[in-house]
Amino acid sequence: MSTTTVTTKVTQQASIESNAIELTADQQELVNEYINTRTMVTELEKTKKALEAQVKELIGDAELATVDGKVRLQVSKRKRDGVDRKVLAELFPEAFEASKTTSEYVVLVAK
Repeated sequence: MSTTTVTTKVTQQASIESNAIELTADQQELVNEYINTRTMVTELEKTKKALEAQVKELIGDAELATVDGKVRLQVSKRKRDGVDRKVLAELFPEAFEASKTTSEYVVLVAK
């Protein structure tokens, strides 16, 4: 178990204990494959977004696109309601505090 000291801008120090392992060559290969796959997914998402924009431009205001009389594309309009957290916090701080939630999750940061 290693201990890392972190200094923040307000010059407070905190000690963070973490478990660490040394990766074997096979494990490094697995991490490399993960990083490469993550990079490919990011690139594919960019391509998907660009293609979606082109398709939307292609179909214009139409709600359906057909091939040989069969529906190939359908525009599905959706609506999502949300809450502006800043406005809620400013105008109704008690309601904001009462409705505030905290979620904890794990993020894999690969380098």
